[in-house]
Parts: sequence; C-alpha cells; structure tokens
Amino acid sequence: MRTIRSRILELAQLKQGWLDGHEGEPLPRSGLTWLEEQLTRACVAGMPMPWIYATADGNVQLEWRFGTWSPSLEINTLHRLGQFHTCDVASTDGDHDERSFDDIDLHEPEGWELVAEELEQDRKAAGL
Repeated sequence: MRTIRSRILELAQLKQGWLDGHEGEPLPRSGLTWLEEQLTRACVAGMPMPWIYATADGNVQLEWRFGTWSPSLEINTLHRLGQFHTCDVASTDGDHDERSFDDIDLHEPEGWELVAEELEQDRKAAGL
C-alpha cells in the first residue's frame, strides 16, 4: 500500500504540462508539505486513507469509495481551502443523493473534522 509520503513525493515531481504536454500546473511544494502533514494527522485520527491525485489547475484531489458512495475533496493547497462533494452513484431514481460543501477552511482542525464526519456518514450509508 502506498504511503501518503510516497504519493506526495510523486506529485512533487510533476512539471508544467504534465497532463498532456501543455496543460497541467505543477503543485506548489510548500502546499504539498502542508498537505502531507494534515493528511497524516487526519489518517492517524481515523480518517480513511484516500487516493491522492493532482488536478490540471495545480490543486490536489482526494477520493474515497464506500460501496456506492463516492466522496471527494479538492484542495487548494496554497489557500488551504477545500471543496467536498459526495454522491450515491447507484441511485436509481434519477436524482443522485448528494452533498457538497465549498470553501472548507482546512487550515483549521474544524475543516478536517467536517470532512471526517461526512466520510463517516457515507461509510454508514454504505453499511460499512
């Protein structure tokens, strides 16, 4: 299993144009260092380990999967802000059950607590 540190080190190697030769902003090292510390702290406290991806605009996206629930958190590491979104991808009534939160202040512990609470809600909804 990959560690947070190993994935952050991989992301730190991305250069301008990493996505297709033109698009793909490099991720700021100071932001990645901060994110590694925050994620390590959150996972030690019980938050499930996410998959960690770079976004084309220089942010980081965390993703989880709990049964049919698919939560994600996009993080602007420079401003320490997150956008959380989750939905039940198997909803059959045409309307996916979903929740979203914008501008979560991840510089404060309460921001990470909100994310952890939402993840726990998805785990329970998935019967895990």
